[in-house]
Amino acid sequence: MFIISSALKHDVTPEDAVLVVDQLIRAFELQEEPAKTLYLGFSSEGIPLEVVVLETSKGPTIIRHENAQ
Repeated sequence: MFIISSALKHDVTPEDAVLVVDQLIRAFELQEEPAKTLYLGFSSEGIPLEVVVLETSKGPTIIRHENAQ
C-alpha cells in the first residue's frame, strides 16, 4: 500500500494508517470520482482515525486521514 506524505499529518504514522485499513471497524464507499473508500478504525494507541484510500494503477493509496475525535 502506498501512502501520500500529506496523509501523515498530526503525527499519524504509516503503520497506524495501514492498521486502520487492515483492522477496520467500518468502511464506506464514497460517492466520488475517482472511487474512494473511507475506513474507520483505531491507531495502535487507541485513537480513533478515519483513513481515505484511493485505488490507483499502482494499487491502493492512502491519500488522507482525519482524527475522528
